[in-house]
Amino acid sequence: MSDSVAKMIDRIKELKKRAGLTNQALAELAGVPIGTLNKLLGSETKEPKLPTIFKIAQALNVSATYLIEGEKEKPASLMADELTEDEKIFVSLPPNLRQEVMKYMRYLVEQEGKQ
Repeated sequence: MSDSVAKMIDRIKELKKRAGLTNQALAELAGVPIGTLNKLLGSETKEPKLPTIFKIAQALNVSATYLIEGEKEKPASLMADELTEDEKIFVSLPPNLRQEVMKYMRYLVEQEGKQ
């Protein structure tokens, strides 16, 4: 595993801890299989797939760039002045409610695709 992947994993773990999320909750919020997340966080995955990184970043309310590159971009939670009102509301929700909102959004997107 490269040093950059190890640092990305550390960032994910730190953000997950700050958000008070379990691996299961993060996996559900991100829409990735728990096994995939466990392998990533357990350093078993040498080269994580970009779609997985994007989903995890979205669930943690940061950009994929922040997860991958770190300090080059601040987490969205540190850029509160730059968030829209809707984003501020979403970020202020407890993790379990954010998870429900994300599930509902995925449902709506799925329904839209069926029309």
